[in-house]
Amino acid sequence: MARPVQNLSQLEYKLIYRFGPRGVCLLIFGFMWVMIGIAFIINPMERFSKPGPGGVLDFLDRGPGIYIFASMWIVGGVAAFITAFLRPGTCKDDVGFNGAALPPFFWGAGYWWSFFIHNAVSLDYGRSAAYVAGLLYWTITLLVVFLSRHLSDHPEGPCARRRAKIERVS
Repeated sequence: MARPVQNLSQLEYKLIYRFGPRGVCLLIFGFMWVMIGIAFIINPMERFSKPGPGGVLDFLDRGPGIYIFASMWIVGGVAAFITAFLRPGTCKDDVGFNGAALPPFFWGAGYWWSFFIHNAVSLDYGRSAAYVAGLLYWTITLLVVFLSRHLSDHPEGPCARRRAKIERVS
């Protein structure tokens, strides 16, 4: 019978042993992205368009646009989560990291679009400070891309054990 986890470092070790650091990263992003997507659906608000109805970006904040934009987070999170569970067997995680990187990239693009519409077309459309959110979401995208390229596997993780087993057989 398995012993219960005594402290956080034991939980961390068990997760890394089971999924590897890259898989744990994908689990964390997957969980966060699904929760963010659900929050955007439950609490729709004006994020991109001018306050009140109307404007060229209104479709992103009302009706099916908010469900499409929020579902990007949920789909990206589910892709990261599933990839984390498949990773110990396949040692591939590119789909999961792409799923984790695309939602903040597109949301950042939406905020930049709102900022440029506000300044270029008319001060009545878009949001004047949307560039702050655009910078934030694109920074998150850069974090995910950086982790996907530079986060190495743990020497005791599942992919390292699999490679060692293959080397012993060869």
